[in-house]
Amino acid sequence: MVRNYIKVSTKNLMNSKMLTQENLQLLLDSDLKPNQKELIQEYMDHTLGINTLTNPKLRINYEQYCAKKLREINKDHIYQFITLSPDFNKRNIPYTPENITALKVWCEKWFTDKRYTYYNYIVESGENEATPHLHVHALVLLKHKKQGKNHSRDLRKFWEKYFPNSQLIGRDYYSKNVSGQYFFDKLEYFNNDEKGSHENFCDLEIRGCSDAL
Repeated sequence: MVRNYIKVSTKNLMNSKMLTQENLQLLLDSDLKPNQKELIQEYMDHTLGINTLTNPKLRINYEQYCAKKLREINKDHIYQFITLSPDFNKRNIPYTPENITALKVWCEKWFTDKRYTYYNYIVESGENEATPHLHVHALVLLKHKKQGKNHSRDLRKFWEKYFPNSQLIGRDYYSKNVSGQYFFDKLEYFNNDEKGSHENFCDLEIRGCSDAL
């Protein structure tokens, strides 16, 4: 029966971790068609141990389907947790008052209501005072869907104007989609007292946040 509704994509293997009980309930509370909700309920029952999808291929089909529908209904509410951290050994930003000010200015110019529906950012010093490592964390929601395609490219270019010797190359720019409880978990990154072993040696007090959430 499920094969009548599910088209399996071999190009994209869905991450089952995104299919939390909270997100599955979000699908059930949406305006999806009854037959679509029936499939989602069957998978949710499987995760709760009410029934068991013993066929691995069938279970993967369910996961792919649920993940696809979750993206469809939630694509306007998926936030990005971004870390901008030039490689410490190759492109570390020197810890100087001038560079700290430059990071403050860069953030104020980049994180704006024109670019994001929501943004929250912080400039951090790094954990070790003997080897400081200036970097930025941000939680954002893009203003327009089309921005997503070139967001990384545009951000890196704008960063390079301010820090030509500390460009964001490869994993220096890290982005992860977050929603639901993961969104609130990531908000803890903006409170130095909540970072535990990742606490910065100095709170630079450079942070900003939009009005909208």
